[in-house]
Amino acid sequence: CIRLNPAMESGIRVPEGERPEAVSLQAAHHQFVASAKAVTLGHQINPDFKIGMMLLYPLCYKLCREQEHKVSMYAFAACIAFSALLCFPSVSPIIAALCLALIYTAVSLINTSILSIFPINFLSTGQVASVSGIMDFATYLGAGISSAVYGFVITHFGYTPMFVSWAAISIASLCLLGVLNRRQKQKMEAKETQSTNG
Repeated sequence: CIRLNPAMESGIRVPEGERPEAVSLQAAHHQFVASAKAVTLGHQINPDFKIGMMLLYPLCYKLCREQEHKVSMYAFAACIAFSALLCFPSVSPIIAALCLALIYTAVSLINTSILSIFPINFLSTGQVASVSGIMDFATYLGAGISSAVYGFVITHFGYTPMFVSWAAISIASLCLLGVLNRRQKQKMEAKETQSTNG
């Protein structure tokens, strides 16, 4: 993601005359070195610390030929499948933990697409930061509200309704993404037809 918008992801502006990809890759390198140093320091402070890793999402996007909507669609499909598995009470704790980890990974990919990739569409209007801020606010507002709602649901009804709702939300999101993607393709085809005929 840093390659797509270095100013938003790493707070740098590419100097005129510099190659954006080289500057972005150097910034990504520095971020990974800083992350490794932070992990090392954390383990020096307390060897029992459990410290998460940094993920390199652009590899996923590259695998999908830089079509982030495909990554989001696959991630929503993964959420549906793994949430559905969690609805069965006979699932072993190891399988349940694996499903939750894979759901977390899928949601991280979706968040990256929504918070980092989607705002790039507004680069020509100069509204990347505004759109990114609004999307970020909406995401965290949703996380706060859902925490309260799911706390109530789990207390009174157990975990299964939460997993069912995750699958339902993912199905609705996948359908919406499919419709939006189809409309985008139709607009692009109409523009191509106009430019060819005009």
